[in-house]
Amino acid sequence: MLGRWRLAIATQIILALTIIALCWSRLVFEPWAIKTSLGMMAFIYLASTVACLVSKTNQTTPWLKTFGFILLCSSGLATGFIFKQHWLGVGVYFVPSMSMHPTLKPGEFILVDTWGFQDNYPKEKEVVVFQHNTEHQWLVKRIGTWPDGQLVKDGGYFVLGDNQKASRDSRSFGSIHQEQIIGKVKLVLLGINQKHQLLENSYLKPVQ
Repeated sequence: MLGRWRLAIATQIILALTIIALCWSRLVFEPWAIKTSLGMMAFIYLASTVACLVSKTNQTTPWLKTFGFILLCSSGLATGFIFKQHWLGVGVYFVPSMSMHPTLKPGEFILVDTWGFQDNYPKEKEVVVFQHNTEHQWLVKRIGTWPDGQLVKDGGYFVLGDNQKASRDSRSFGSIHQEQIIGKVKLVLLGINQKHQLLENSYLKPVQ
């Protein structure tokens, strides 16, 4: 029994290290790497749970231990998710409006590289998530140039929505500064419509 519990714990450690390696290597933004890792994670989690259940003890102990084990692992995953932007350099955001259509559609969940501008400055045409001082919410727009052609003016960036007819952006609220930028949008994870159905062509889609 002890050997099986050690196996279960070891598989969870492997799971955690896999997630960390995926994020720190930045492969988390590659669709093929996500698909491979999700398959491996599902197998590891299932294998560790089964290892707990087949332990040969009395009839109540395996279920109690298994419940505690799953609760502990779930708590670890939840903690990692909450602090993922700081620990792993990854953020997940929801697109609520048409302002970035057709690049981003309402109902899509996007994966953001929150370490993307630690050593670099935003470039023209990059899609970024930021918090604006007057809007008091997270916004997603594309870095543009000022009307006079400058990329940065008085330390501020000019941002635009791809769907300019439906976008509130720098044309109305002015510039944003680099410290307001959360990160660069890299990938659409998936999209869900109002009927809670998956959107077509919104699964692991790179953002250009």
